Amino acid sequence: MCIYVRDLTESEGLKIQQILRKSRNRTAIRRAQVILMSDQGFKASQIAEQSYLHVVYVRELIRRFNAEGLVLLKEKPRPGRPIIFTNEIKAEIVEHALSPPKLLGEPYTIWSLEK
Repeated sequence: MCIYVRDLTESEGLKIQQILRKSRNRTAIRRAQVILMSDQGFKASQIAEQSYLHVVYVRELIRRFNAEGLVLLKEKPRPGRPIIFTNEIKAEIVEHALSPPKLLGEPYTIWSLEK
């Protein structure tokens, strides 16, 4: 059984096109792409393959759009206080990142994201 989005209204279609053209929010863009592709007749597995998303997530987005509409395209607020870095902490991070790891006594020669 395939799942598709319900028929889009004209205003929904225009809003999705606007998001795809002008938005800087990557989450909204990816979700809009999924909705538009489903509206064009692509199966959830095809959408997942082309958008590098998990097929279960694609199906969830389609179900949520059918239930909630365009509210799906807005990110929900995240719980907790956002992390705030002071200028001193930012400067220390930059200083460490620009220094060779060997100079700081680390056993490796190149920084990676985890290190």
